[in-house]
Amino acid sequence: MSFWIFYRPLQVPYPRDVHEPDTYESVTVHAEFSTAEDSVNNISFSLNTKEGFLTKLGNIFKTWKTRWFVLRRNELMYYKEKFSKEPIRVLDLNECLECSEDKTGYPEKGNVFKLVFKWRTFYMYSTTPQDMNDWIHRINWCLREYAR
Repeated sequence: MSFWIFYRPLQVPYPRDVHEPDTYESVTVHAEFSTAEDSVNNISFSLNTKEGFLTKLGNIFKTWKTRWFVLRRNELMYYKEKFSKEPIRVLDLNECLECSEDKTGYPEKGNVFKLVFKWRTFYMYSTTPQDMNDWIHRINWCLREYAR
């Protein structure tokens, strides 16, 4: 009789699927590991990554289009939208000659900076001067750090 006191089946079983809240925050890793184990495992974290919207000037049709930019190691990629899978273009920063603020080319836009390559100069602007300076600083850091 005492066995049945301790062992009772549940009257109402637990649900099979438990609802999880959608309030989790995404985590971005900003670290660089440089050990022999990392090169074996091909782990590539980058110290100076940045993502965000910038508006860039088109090459053929001189119109301004907002794109999602991702800076990772020595590559600057831009996408049509934030969640696009394939980039429109990947710029190898090893080929970049200069990244600086452009005060003369497009004064009506403000916060304009340029990336100078031998084959093309890219003009882009951000919404705030702080964001523009952050992009310039990080890209120039990549130019110095990953220069070949």
